[in-house]
Amino acid sequence: MTSTRSVLGSGATIIPIEVAGQTGSRALGLNEAGAVSGSAYFPGQGVRAFRWIPSGAPNAMTGTIAPLGTLKNFSGYSGRGINAANEVTGDARPGSSAMPHALLWTAAGSASLIGPSGATYQTEGLAINDAGQCAVWDPRNSAGNQVALSMIVGGKRKLVGIGPGYPRDLNASGQVISYIGNASLDRYLWTPSAPNGSSGSFSYFPDDFYPWGLNDAAEIAGAQNYELVIGSQTYSPRRAVLSLPAAAHGLPAGVNLLPWPPPPTSGTWVSSFAFKVSNSGAVIGSAEAHDLTVAGPPYPLTVRTIWVWDPVNGTRDLTSLVAGTGWVLDEALDINSAGQIVGNGRLNDVPHGFLLKLAP
Repeated sequence: MTSTRSVLGSGATIIPIEVAGQTGSRALGLNEAGAVSGSAYFPGQGVRAFRWIPSGAPNAMTGTIAPLGTLKNFSGYSGRGINAANEVTGDARPGSSAMPHALLWTAAGSASLIGPSGATYQTEGLAINDAGQCAVWDPRNSAGNQVALSMIVGGKRKLVGIGPGYPRDLNASGQVISYIGNASLDRYLWTPSAPNGSSGSFSYFPDDFYPWGLNDAAEIAGAQNYELVIGSQTYSPRRAVLSLPAAAHGLPAGVNLLPWPPPPTSGTWVSSFAFKVSNSGAVIGSAEAHDLTVAGPPYPLTVRTIWVWDPVNGTRDLTSLVAGTGWVLDEALDINSAGQIVGNGRLNDVPHGFLLKLAP
C-alpha cells in the first residue's frame, strides 16, 4: 500500500507512487479513475513497468502497485499510458539493444509487442485510449510514417501509419497531435474520418505553435512564441497556451495565452509551457523565471516551477503548494478530471513518482 501521505494547503493531498523500500520510481501515465502507470525497480525482478490501482473507490489516494508482465530477453520496461480498462502501453528493450520496442499490456497484465521487432527497429508506445488504440512513434518507418496507431483492423492488431512527426497525445475518438523539431509538416492534429478509424485528415499548426496535450474535446495544451524585448534585443520565448475549437472554460475559441503563475520569489517569468489538458479543462505546465536586471545575455535562471490552471482558481503554483512537506516537484505529466496530477519529484531528496490530488 502507498504510504507517506501529505495533506497540503487548500485541502490538496500528495502521495509517492513507490515500491516499498525502493527509490527511483517514475510515474508516467494516469487514467480518469486515478490508476497510474510507470516504471520502477522491483527487488529480484529488475526495472519493470507497473500499474498502481486505487483502493476501494475510483480516485482514492491509497492504492496498490504491481509489476506488469515481461517478454523473453527484454528489459528496461516502461509503462507510459493507461486507459479506463487499465490496459497500458509503453516499451522495453530486447537483448542488448538500446532501441525500445513498443508494448501493450492487457488488463490482466500480460505483455505483447505492437510493432516490428529486431535490433534494427525502434518503436515507442506513448498513449492509449479506451478503444485500445495506441499512439506509437516509429522513427525507422520506411514510408516516412513515424506517427502510427496500433489498432484492431479486420480482427487483427496492426500498426497503421499516419504521417511524419512524433505523437504527443491521443484522445478517445482517435485524434492524434504531433510535434517534433521545426518542420511545419510535423505539427498537426490528425482526425480520423470516423471515430477510431484508420484513415483521416490533417490540420496543420503554424511554425510558432507547439502542441503537446489533447483532450477528448480536441482542446490542445501547448505553447506559442511571443515577443520579449529586453533593452535593444528582441527574443522569442514560449508562452503556455490553450487552443480551443469552440468557446469553453470562460475562454473564446482559438489560441488563448494562459496566465503566469503568481510572481516568482526572484526574477521575472519569461517562458512557460502547457503539457496536458484534462477533459474538464484544467491544464498543467511549467514556467521559468530569469534575472533580467543583469547585463545579459545570458539572463540567469532564478526559478523553475510547475503549475496548474483552471477557470475557477486561475494559475496555481504547485511548487509552493507542497512547500514544507519534503517534496520537490520536478515535472507534472498528466491530469484527470478529478483533479489528480501525476509526475515525478523528490521526497526528502529521494526520487519518486507522485500522485497529487487537488481539492474539489
